[in-house]
Amino acid sequence: MVVVVAALAVAVVVVVVDQISSELNKGNIFKLTSPHHPLHHHHHHHLHHHPIIKTKMEMTTRSYIFFFIVSSTALLLLLPGRCEGGPICSSLNEVLPEMLQAPCRHGVVMDWCGNARCAKGPGETCGGRWNVKGSCGKGMYCVCGYCAGCSWDLQCALGRFC
Repeated sequence: MVVVVAALAVAVVVVVVDQISSELNKGNIFKLTSPHHPLHHHHHHHLHHHPIIKTKMEMTTRSYIFFFIVSSTALLLLLPGRCEGGPICSSLNEVLPEMLQAPCRHGVVMDWCGNARCAKGPGETCGGRWNVKGSCGKGMYCVCGYCAGCSWDLQCALGRFC
């Protein structure tokens, strides 16, 4: 959604800048002042044309600066949505006490940090962001946060409907 809004904003800016440049090239951008205007120094009784912007170069430069500012702002608004951090890995190749006490019943899997963990069995919790709740053992898969399928010793759990 944010990407669509930013893309539309950039498109609108491009169209506006293009239109202003086009009007400037045609000579259509002028400011009208009346003879009674405080800045008017001549005493003629008709309207005078005074260019708002002195040169095309100045207009083009302003357009590019404006476009750069709007584009940069749109990109900066998009960046936080695209960047995310992962869990901090306190140790690598760590062996959990549970693995030393008895072999893992459903096998061994690697976690986000590359550490060996006991795999989860049928009906046990699993998944989550970065698999913080664990990964299922061989022959099983994680459905709606629980391991489904059959383990190597034919213990089975049906998948759940979310």
